Parts: sequence; C-alpha cells; structure tokens
Amino acid sequence: MNIDPADDEDALLATSDPIQLTRAWIADAARTGPWSNAVSLATADAAGKVGCRTVLLFLRDDRLYFATSLESRKGRDLMAVPYAAMSAFWMKVRQWRAEGPARLASEELADTLFSEAPLPERLLVRASADGRPQTPDQLNVAYQDCRSRYAGVVVPRPGKWRAFQLLPETFEFWEADVVKWQHRCRRFTWDAESASWSSCFVGP
Repeated sequence: MNIDPADDEDALLATSDPIQLTRAWIADAARTGPWSNAVSLATADAAGKVGCRTVLLFLRDDRLYFATSLESRKGRDLMAVPYAAMSAFWMKVRQWRAEGPARLASEELADTLFSEAPLPERLLVRASADGRPQTPDQLNVAYQDCRSRYAGVVVPRPGKWRAFQLLPETFEFWEADVVKWQHRCRRFTWDAESASWSSCFVGP
C-alpha cells in the first residue's frame, strides 16, 4: 500500500503496513524543512549503560538502515548488544518509534550510502576521531588535510564506517491535534509465526 503524504490524515487508521506509514510521515515532514529523516538512536553497552544520539534513517527496499563508525560509542554498543531503539518527533505533532535487533548490512550498501552523502560529510567522516578526544582545531586541521588529499578524486569510505539494518519488532505512531486536544497512538507488533504485523491503539 503506497500512501500519499498529501492524503495521510487517516492513514494511521487505514494502513496495515508500518513501513509505508513511516515513509509517508517522513515525506510529509520533508515539506516543512530539512532533516526529516533524522532520528534518535538508543543503544546499550554490555553493562547496560544506555546512550542516545541522532542519526539519519534510510529506507531502502522497505528496510530501515542507518550508518555509523564501528569505533564510535554506538558502533561498539551494537557489536556488543545488537539491539536498538529509534524515535523521531516532527512539528506536525507526531512521534514515531521503532525498536528491534540491529545487524551489519553489506559493505556494498555502506559504499552506496557513503557515496550519496554530501562531500563535506564524507570528509568529516574521514577526519573525525569518532568520540575520542579531538579539539576543534585538531578536527579542522584533519578536515583540511582530507580536503586537500582528496581534491578532485573520489573520497573512499573508511572501513570502519558501516551501515546497520534495524529489524523492527515494534513500531509506534503517535499524533495529536493540539487544537482539538485529540491523541491517537497505534502500535504495530511483528508476529514471526504468521510473518505479519498486528496492531492496536494504545494510550499516548
């Protein structure tokens, strides 16, 4: 079921496909500004300490992907505890959540996502110390060095920069009408036995 973001007022009621609804809500959010696919990503390390940060969500072939360095905190977390939760909030007063196992995607997909990123972002990936100590001046020197080194040539993806696929077990879609003070929250749960989604409305 393809949902037209221009006609999605009742999509929360009508759809049985949380992936297509996710796609529609992101497309709708893109009408009002950039970074509509920015989501919060929560992970935990082996000791149970939780970390949260913002990443970009990519939908490819009805699958959810994000990318990070394996040397970053979230990369290390995911290699130790391959489970993650995502959430997004859009100013149309909507909140989206998904959670489930996370696994490394192919090197080919990582190459594709990296090549599609704007040049400054690719250079920043090469220059970043991935959460380790690095002053702004040191980062700028590393960035300028990368810009000179790769001037006029393809910026290669670092081997540490990989894509992960989130395999959602649950989705939640919450929306509110602040004028009428109406709230709707629908939860989708994956049923492995029937290989299908079940859903119900829950309190916000």
